Amino acid sequence: MDKSLTILFVCTGNTCRSSMAEVLAKKRLEQLTPRGLKVEVISAGTNAFEGCPASTQAVRVLKDMGIDLSGHQARQVTRELVEKADYIFTMTKEQMDYVLSFSPEAAGKTISLDIPDPFGGSLDIYRCCAKDLETAVEKIAADILHNIQ
Repeated sequence: MDKSLTILFVCTGNTCRSSMAEVLAKKRLEQLTPRGLKVEVISAGTNAFEGCPASTQAVRVLKDMGIDLSGHQARQVTRELVEKADYIFTMTKEQMDYVLSFSPEAAGKTISLDIPDPFGGSLDIYRCCAKDLETAVEKIAADILHNIQ
């Protein structure tokens, strides 16, 4: 099986939720992806400042989970990224609406995860967010891999 997939996670600033989801999904898919399947996982924000690092709390929480987010650089979601993606997961319905506003044809591949923004919150709030994302990523990985087999 020689196939490739691109998964895009979208949040507001691409410094908390979508960046954490990206690295969590990469880690999980590394463990599960069958030989011959190439999966690219990327993230972006609806209102991102290009090149911004991930939030300090996000980096810390993921470091505690054994995952390095320190090299992350935020990027703005674009029509090109949306068109490239096979699956798009937004953190809110508003972000999904934003994606669909400039790319209505992405409706069939875009899902809102409904994960609250931890921005400005305590480490405990970020830990809860990371746990919610980990649960979502687990289901996403299982569903995607089931659908391609």
